[in-house]
Amino acid sequence: MSYSVQHPKKKHILIKSFSQLQKLITAIDILKNDSEINSQLSILSMFTNEQSFKNKKDQIQFEKQLKEYWKKVLGSAIEFGIFKNPEIGTVYIIGSLTSLFMHEINGKALGGISVGLNGILRGLGAGKTNADTFIEMLHNGNYLLIIRGFDDDLHHLKTALEEV
Repeated sequence: MSYSVQHPKKKHILIKSFSQLQKLITAIDILKNDSEINSQLSILSMFTNEQSFKNKKDQIQFEKQLKEYWKKVLGSAIEFGIFKNPEIGTVYIIGSLTSLFMHEINGKALGGISVGLNGILRGLGAGKTNADTFIEMLHNGNYLLIIRGFDDDLHHLKTALEEV
């Protein structure tokens, strides 16, 4: 009798930075139109409209508009969260990783703790240098598209997104 050991496939991440919203949307369209890919996506971005936070009413309205916008772009119900990171400012997260970034520790979102963003990105598989670079890009106003999937799918997506 012989046995074969099946090694379960592990999911990894691919992070791509976009300086322009339209390029991010193009990348999302590529992901949505590729039915062979089994992946989860999340988007991290800075709140660029800080003027909207002068009073709570404006903030709530702005959050609703932002959530509705991304719901239309992604074409489905989305998880959405906002946290204030002491090093880079107010950040929002959309997608499957929202609960990870918004997980509370002592009443604060994990992403809002001083080393939280770095720890999350490193825990997802980004090296220290890459995590620091992505956080700097985020701070500079770029959008981070985080795709979680199996290696074959991520390789395919990386190739498909090279032109964007």
